Amino acid sequence: MVATRSLARLDARTVRLTSAALGTALGVLWVVALGTGATLWVTWVVALAALACFGTIALVPERRAGLVAALNLGFVAAVLAACWIVGLATSATTWLVWCCFAVAPLVLLAALGAGLAAAFDLL
Repeated sequence: MVATRSLARLDARTVRLTSAALGTALGVLWVVALGTGATLWVTWVVALAALACFGTIALVPERRAGLVAALNLGFVAAVLAACWIVGLATSATTWLVWCCFAVAPLVLLAALGAGLAAAFDLL
């Protein structure tokens, strides 16, 4: 029982730290994109994705990783992947579009980790 509680706290801490790291990376990407004059709609999608990653930190309960946090991160990954596809189709700023592609699987892995942690908490 005690080991399960400490594992649940570790899962919640890991999800929070991962969300903070991804949000920071996307935030830095947003600032660089603003400074270089990249395609505006992709720039602001990246900004919203960063805010959603930071919002995930608030969605994780104190003692366990939450399913809502996993769904939020999964949605962010889907938005970034869609941004990559639409950005390639519309000839948006190439480096920013490919950065979206690079971050999307990382966010998806974080979503899967949060979802698995939430599923194990239900057992």
